[in-house]
Amino acid sequence: MKKILIMIIMVVLLSQVVVFAATLSKSAIEAQDAITQAEGYIKEMVVANFSTNKVNDTYLLAKQDFDSKVILEQRLIDVKYDTVLSKTAEIKLSRDSAFSTNDELNALRMFLEPYKDKNLTNTFALYEEAKEEFEDERYDESMMAIQECYNEISVEQSAQTTLKVFYDNTRKSMRNFLIDNWQYILLSIAIVTIIGVITYNRLSIYLIKRRIRHFELEKIVLKELIKDTQSQYFDKGKISETDYHIKIKKFAELIRDIERQIPLLQEQLAKASKTDFTKKSKK
Repeated sequence: MKKILIMIIMVVLLSQVVVFAATLSKSAIEAQDAITQAEGYIKEMVVANFSTNKVNDTYLLAKQDFDSKVILEQRLIDVKYDTVLSKTAEIKLSRDSAFSTNDELNALRMFLEPYKDKNLTNTFALYEEAKEEFEDERYDESMMAIQECYNEISVEQSAQTTLKVFYDNTRKSMRNFLIDNWQYILLSIAIVTIIGVITYNRLSIYLIKRRIRHFELEKIVLKELIKDTQSQYFDKGKISETDYHIKIKKFAELIRDIERQIPLLQEQLAKASKTDFTKKSKK
């Protein structure tokens, strides 16, 4: 008798699950898809070996919010999923910020490589600070530290050069110093300016190419998701028509957004390449 009762309870529960899945509103399905995408963004960060503590917390809040609102919706209570979509959008923004900040950190590391043996204490302290902020998922603060690092290296280099020249010429009068060193000073300024322009241009080209490759890979992934969704709907019948159209529409919008951004980046790359003095000199 107990076994029969247990079987009846299981059948009732399963039927409720089926009814639940079938009666999800359009906004609920959209929120559910957003949560699924958020899971994908977090997986990308994990694969890239980025910290995911904050995005995991945000995801749990979004999932709990979604589950509670679905329960209310099943009770015929009118609910909105704006807060769920807001939290998943926050996760996407964190993913994008993580990858862009990581690119900036790599570019800064390459830029600082020739200065390892120099006594640039503040510069490298700011670089370490930028890395720590990135590891703690404070991407805005990390970007600020990166910018301060670029500024500090100019200050420290200038200070070191000035001190060296000053100590070498302490016994000379200011007039004799200027007469003896004006060519060196002008030449140093010209060299530093040229190196700065070339370095900045190379970094710009590198970062633009990275963004283009990232968008192209994302476009390929989205096309594969469209194919998979079509297969699940037409061939396997695993998803409803409403769910199918919502997913296809969202994937198509993301692809169109990528296709709008890639030409803009390619235009920026073309402009940067025109001012790449190193390539012109090789030609």
